[in-house]
Amino acid sequence: MKNPVLRALLLGAAVGGLLIGATPAQAATVQWEDDAGDAALSVLPSEAYDITTVKLSNDGGNVTWEVSVPEMADGTPSFSTGYTFRLLFTHGDVGFRFQVAENLLGEQDFRVSLASGTLPPPALECEGCEGAIDREAKKVTVKAPIASLDKALQSAEGPPLAGAEWTALSVVAYRPASAPNPGSLLPASGILFTNDTAAAPEGTTLAF
Repeated sequence: MKNPVLRALLLGAAVGGLLIGATPAQAATVQWEDDAGDAALSVLPSEAYDITTVKLSNDGGNVTWEVSVPEMADGTPSFSTGYTFRLLFTHGDVGFRFQVAENLLGEQDFRVSLASGTLPPPALECEGCEGAIDREAKKVTVKAPIASLDKALQSAEGPPLAGAEWTALSVVAYRPASAPNPGSLLPASGILFTNDTAAAPEGTTLAF
């Protein structure tokens, strides 16, 4: 380009456009192992709940959570009504959890909620957030768009995700059970027994 003034203006506009663009979310992945064979609940067989690996990732667009359970049962584990898995984490100074669970009919449900409070804590709206118990792959998988997750956590007084870190990371495998429920065709549900806990090493964080 022969006109030096015009060339300088166009170059400045191009650089300015790059600087004005939104900063992408920081990508990060954390993974930890849990001892095989440490799942236990009294004398009941518990290998079907034995967590061995946890992986938590932020790729700038989605948060993904994977839990490996090599001995996951093909059907309903013995002495239970299915599976419930939770990821517990602290965001800012607020405790939250992901939960993937099965009901008495075998239907699966994923929700994001506060980790404590009313029981059970109400689900936070998280558009496009999905979780599943994959018996064929012997895994629990969750995928949550960061934009939706950010809105969900802020609706419960969590800080914005940008620049934040999740701390106190831990995964729990529960054995859900039922009890007689006089006057109803279905037993009472919602009874959970802890079968395995896979806490991340101290100091492990997921950055955003």
